[in-house]
Amino acid sequence: MPLDLPYSSIEAALVRAYGVNQRDLGAFRARLTFWQKLGALGVKPGKGKPIKYGGDELHRLIFCLELAECGATPQMVVGTIADLWEKRIRRHFERAEAAIRTTPADAAFEVATGKRPRDIALFLAYESLMIGGWDSTAKALPNVNACELARLPDNISLVMNDSDLRRPPRVLVINLSERLRRVHAALAGAWESEQPTTAAHTKAKRNTRKRRRA
Repeated sequence: MPLDLPYSSIEAALVRAYGVNQRDLGAFRARLTFWQKLGALGVKPGKGKPIKYGGDELHRLIFCLELAECGATPQMVVGTIADLWEKRIRRHFERAEAAIRTTPADAAFEVATGKRPRDIALFLAYESLMIGGWDSTAKALPNVNACELARLPDNISLVMNDSDLRRPPRVLVINLSERLRRVHAALAGAWESEQPTTAAHTKAKRNTRKRRRA
């Protein structure tokens, strides 16, 4: 599957992967467009400057959507990407991608146990998104981390037992590898729908030959 799919295919895949209802498509598309205009993809779209959508851009959009699902404002989403994408978040997505490329031994274990211990969990450790956002000048979430699912309980315990925080700690957890699996599956469907069927392709070639002979 190519990484340079047109934006229409990427949008269609995200709609499917996130289960967006038909009535909500306008709001969903507006949110994606807003993030892009704010520079969430690393470059702001402009006249004569089309954005190329590869793996990194797709990951950025997924991260935007996941933070939005957790209640973060668009400004906080973009601020977090600006502060942490290159330093930390990009590698979390790379690890999550590696985890879904399972070996035969991994696949056999998953089938036998129903578990995917190599999956990468993205977890956001924070004190407050709403009230904390009102009384803070920070424009980004301060603590975005990731670990294998098998190590998640220990990591959550460290956060929950942190007594130095001003407010009781919170943790939001996302199985990033599973999210990527679903997006990839939706992308594959979107890409296949872009390809002509064998019968239609053959008919088109015949029509082209007929026109040439005429």
